[in-house]
Amino acid sequence: MRNATRGGQFRQTARVREILLLGRSVKATAQERKESLPGDDLIPNAAGSLTHAVTLRRPRVEVWPWLVQMGAGRAGWYSYDLLDNGGQPSAERIIPELQHAEPGTLMPGLPGVQEGFIVLRSDAESCLVLGWPQGDGQPPMVTWAFILKEPVPETTRLIVRARGRPGYRTFGLPPSVSRVVVRLPHFIMQRRQLLGLARRVEGARGASLLEQFIPKPEVTARHEILIRAPAAIVMDVARNMDMQSVPLFRFLIRMRGFLLRAGRQSPRKPVGFIEEIESLGWGRLAQEPGRHYAAGAACKPWIGEVVFRPLPPENFAEWAEPDHVKIAWTIEAHPLGPDVSTFVSETRVVATDEPARKKFARYWRFYGKGVVWIRWAVARAVRREAERRWRNGELR
Repeated sequence: MRNATRGGQFRQTARVREILLLGRSVKATAQERKESLPGDDLIPNAAGSLTHAVTLRRPRVEVWPWLVQMGAGRAGWYSYDLLDNGGQPSAERIIPELQHAEPGTLMPGLPGVQEGFIVLRSDAESCLVLGWPQGDGQPPMVTWAFILKEPVPETTRLIVRARGRPGYRTFGLPPSVSRVVVRLPHFIMQRRQLLGLARRVEGARGASLLEQFIPKPEVTARHEILIRAPAAIVMDVARNMDMQSVPLFRFLIRMRGFLLRAGRQSPRKPVGFIEEIESLGWGRLAQEPGRHYAAGAACKPWIGEVVFRPLPPENFAEWAEPDHVKIAWTIEAHPLGPDVSTFVSETRVVATDEPARKKFARYWRFYGKGVVWIRWAVARAVRREAERRWRNGELR
């Protein structure tokens, strides 16, 4: 993937987005795996059932059009196009002429073939059930159901379930072996599809809290994780977490300081995340208690003793002093119900001129993966602590 920017020097956004997608959960909850879903009745005694899910920060009405246009040679499957769409990239837009998916509609499995999934049920903005037919009026060999729920306004929980009939074979293997073998390739393809949908659906219009500060970023790093705790608890944990308590964070910060020859830091007392970053010079851009917090600064991260310069929110987008990058980031908690939420962190970066762009490109190529690893570790630390508090009845 490539994402050329001004001067053709910096092509990191798409690659970073792909890395960060690895951190987004497609794991269904225990309740979602157990509950009966539309399409289950079509294969009542299934040989196996695989359920995955993703949370989309869009209402169901905006998710539905991306589903009904699926199919090889149509809009694609939003997965690995080389494998399931003949190498043709899946659509990046909604295609008006493909917005009809009545029962009987064919969604080809591969381009140019007349075999594939048939639409069995289509309830607008609610469920789309596909099946691979056997013929002779028999039940489908496989069903593939896409269920859309909107637990809170403007948020969709997309649950996807695949079921195989008794005797289903993968690559001609015996049924008992097929049930085991199919899990890994199905997970790989299904995960890619759900993440591909998430990127397209959420990118269809400006949804990021950072859009007003950096509308055209040169790096976008985003991480999202499902947490079984209310949003207010999640945000409280994130805001007050001592980052130095995360071993991977300590290690990578020390490595950065060593490689960039930064001065030795004096011992510090444990301090909350927001308190610490604001003391370092980051400026507050926006906040809503219990929901989100955004901060930003101008800096030169390629030097060892980096200095963060806070910028007023109203002037952040226009500020353009040479030889700097502007960085804005946010932490957010989105409620999916009374005891489930998603924790999101996003960072956007833009350079003020070409020299800064080149310097940051070199810096990011070397240190960018460390940022990804830190997000991964911190998100899981937030999840552990928030879920512990909720289980123990600790509201703060």
